[in-house]
Order: sequence, then C-alpha cells, then structure tokens
Amino acid sequence: MRLENEELVHDFLTTEAHYNFPKMHLISYFADQITRYGSLPQYSTEICEASHKALQDAYRLSKHINAIPHIIRTYTRAHSFAMRERNIQQWLSELHHIPREIRDVVHPTCPSIHLPRDVGGNFTRSKLQGRMYNKTIHNIQTLQTVYELPDLETLTGSRLRRNQLEPHISSEQLDSDFARLMDAPIKAFNTLQVAVPTFNDVGYNLHRMRCTGPNLFRKQDRRHDWVFVRRRKANAATKVAGGLYGMIPAKLNALFKLRDIDANKTYLLAHISLLSVIGSPTPDGPEGMVRVGIPMKNHVVRIGDIEGLAHLISINPDNWYLVNNRIDVHTWNEIIDGN
Repeated sequence: MRLENEELVHDFLTTEAHYNFPKMHLISYFADQITRYGSLPQYSTEICEASHKALQDAYRLSKHINAIPHIIRTYTRAHSFAMRERNIQQWLSELHHIPREIRDVVHPTCPSIHLPRDVGGNFTRSKLQGRMYNKTIHNIQTLQTVYELPDLETLTGSRLRRNQLEPHISSEQLDSDFARLMDAPIKAFNTLQVAVPTFNDVGYNLHRMRCTGPNLFRKQDRRHDWVFVRRRKANAATKVAGGLYGMIPAKLNALFKLRDIDANKTYLLAHISLLSVIGSPTPDGPEGMVRVGIPMKNHVVRIGDIEGLAHLISINPDNWYLVNNRIDVHTWNEIIDGN
C-alpha cells in the first residue's frame, strides 16, 4: 500500500507538474529585459497580492462559519463607500465653493480630500485629536513630569501671563489667576490636524502632526514630528520662493488643552523646540534651500501658530537640515522613488 501511494504521488508530480502560470512564465524574460532596461519594477506582483487584503479583512470580520456570504457583503459595502468617497473628492475638486446647505454633508474626514478655499467663516483650521488617556495627568505639573519637559510649567505660565495682561487687572489679581490656571484641569493629545493651503493655492490638504509623548507610536518609537511654526506675520510683498516666509521649523513635544473653569475659557497650546536659522531665511547656497539646525529653543505656542508639517532633509544628522518648502512631500517622494 505504501509503495502504491508513493507511485501515485510520483506519477501525479511528473505528469501534472508544470510552471505554466504568470509569475513563473515572466522569469524567462528577465535576463533579456534587465540587460535592455535595468531594474524591473513593472513586473512586481505586489499589486496583485495587495488586492487580497480586502477579502482577508472581510474574512477576519466574519464568524468564520459559512463566511463566503459575509465576505461578499463586507467587501461590497466597503467598495461602495470607497467609490462614493472618490466621487465626493472629484466633485469637491471641481467646485469653487461648497453650497451652505450641503457643507456639513461633504466636509472631508480623510487627508486625501482637498478642501476648497471658500469654506465659510466657521471653518476650523486646527483641531486636536487622539486624547491621551493617562490617569496621572490632571494639571500642568503632572503633564510636565509625564512628558519629561522640565520647562513646561514655566513656559506655559509666561504664555498665559502675556494673554492675561490687561491694564485694569492688578498684579495681585494676575498672580491669583496664574496660580489657578497652573492647577486647572488639562487634557493631552497625540495628534494635531491642520488644513494647509495647497501649493497651487486652490484648496487645502489636511496635515496630521503626531506627538506621542511618553508613548510609542505603533509599538515602535516615540514620535515627535517636525512642524512649521508662525513667528511673525506673513508679508506677501517680501515673499521669496523657497523662503521661510515668517515660519520656522520646530519639533512638536506636547499638545494639550488647558481649561479655565472660572473664566469659562479654553487654551489650546503646544510645547515646541524651535530650530535656529543658519545664515539667511531666504534660499542660498548650492541647494537653493534654507538651512536650519541647533541650538533649539523651547516655547509654548497656540496650536493656531502651527501651520503644517515641515519637511526637513537631514544633511548632518542631529545638527542641521535643509528646509524643503519648494515642492510638496507627495511629489518629492514620487521623484525620489522614481530615481
């Protein structure tokens, strides 16, 4: 019996075995194609493999019993929503403004959708997301300890004192208000979403800037993104292509919301480490870009002063960088990957 089974297996493997399927057939052309054209990304099978993901995800959502009908329904529903989102995205790109009666319906929620510039007066340009649920954070002192930022309380106090400075308030009242704010309830966040004008100035892209504090981002490393911070008002008359235009790159260290219950006010603030401009704030040197680097100086700023993600090209790691604000990051990555 054992010998018969082995013979059957051998016959099957020898008579039915072949390599007549696309992945193996393409290999026969590789040698000639490489000598003519170099590397062969056009033969990559990753696109075909990636098409399995939607079905695999649908299977994981099923009860794994008679799963085929559930997979079909889940995949169809996800595909329908994706097509509707694409249609809305195309529609928005063709509109000069969003009609008021449908503005709430088509307001985008994903970063790939562009917002038209005429979005109404009640449009919120900056938004905190991803609240950090940490039972040890309840005021500015505890946030300073958890995030390991020894100057957070001092810088926040200086920022709040400048905001509270009014002629009719006595110094005693100001000190009392300051002490109350230092013990006011606080919430920390890991994401700041900002609507950033597109390079062709016809709409907005949504940038999401991450700041994970003591936590790991996707179980790997802590994440503190580079961002552009507005330090002075922009002057269109002095705008130079590739210049900083009143902004300086900084590292995002903390995002938090401070609530003054007595005054019924909320302060949306960020702790940043501001880089120093090396040389001129307008492009110079062979690269045609502005250079920034250490030393860095810490500040606490309004989240409204943060104007989007900064793309820094490391020339001397941990020392100085080139600021890429001539080309958007998506196009930059396409060029780099293409080369």
